[in-house]
Amino acid sequence: MYVLALFLQKTPSSAFSVQISFLNTLILAMKGGQEGSTLILQSQSDIYSWLRENVLDTVFDDAVCGNGICEMPNEYPGFGRFGCVPDCGRYIRTSTITVDLKPFLETTRGQEFPRWDLSGIRTDLDAGFKYNIWSDTMDAFIWEENQKWGKEPVVAEVPDGEFTLHLYQTNPLSDKIDNSDIFSQIYVFPDTLMQRDSEFDYSYGDRKEVLATSAAVMRSISDHCWGGVLKDFDANCLKIPLLDTQLRVLGGYGLAGSVTMANGTRSRLTLVSVPFCSALPAGGVGLNGSENKAHWVESGVACPARRRYSGGGVSTTYDNMK
Repeated sequence: MYVLALFLQKTPSSAFSVQISFLNTLILAMKGGQEGSTLILQSQSDIYSWLRENVLDTVFDDAVCGNGICEMPNEYPGFGRFGCVPDCGRYIRTSTITVDLKPFLETTRGQEFPRWDLSGIRTDLDAGFKYNIWSDTMDAFIWEENQKWGKEPVVAEVPDGEFTLHLYQTNPLSDKIDNSDIFSQIYVFPDTLMQRDSEFDYSYGDRKEVLATSAAVMRSISDHCWGGVLKDFDANCLKIPLLDTQLRVLGGYGLAGSVTMANGTRSRLTLVSVPFCSALPAGGVGLNGSENKAHWVESGVACPARRRYSGGGVSTTYDNMK
């Protein structure tokens, strides 16, 4: 009975047809085109070219989405960029999520005094913050390319299961802004600056990058305040203390926002809240955070080690999305 079951599962007739087609193709590709023909290759590497041209390209066909045949396993019920909906139908176990992530300057949009709307200032350096979502179900990222933040939230269809939000800084600034600029903008002495120690070019939250990015933002704010013409002067440059702005910027590295989904009511279910990375203990609350003020004062003591700004370990992924 066991042997009979194996025989039925193997479908010998189909396997024989595949084998005969394959052998016939090999024979026809050889000199003479009949049994007993020979094949002469000039080098070992020629075998790969010959197999590709005479076997892979002629015997095997890539699955074509839209031909009316669901060719498993290359094709399967699909959604988004995955699978083949025309041939295999839709993958039904999906949910719609909304990703709303923005950098510091954009999060100030619409703020009024005593806060400051900085969303419209011109910047000459862009850290290139991007994100993507890894799906354990698909064993792949939801987007083929990492996504740049936008002014409007992004809506995406994802399969049910577990996810990980990945954040990236795609344009390092520590090699584009001088240590003297870092000192003039956020008052960190050059001889106390740490080296960039990220393992990857796209690492997110490197301590040197946090400081360099903050200095670049402050330089843009300074140019906005004092680099234009008088008739366009922004009164907030005088009304809002410089230290308050510096503290907010130092607490605003990266992207912040949330990933949410509908829960059947008017409200939304928050899958994950994403805070800014911060070089300060109380984050980007400015002078409203007593811990930040104390940290700022303490950092001015003579010991160089105490003048370093470090937020400790910086989380680079968010694993609590379900």
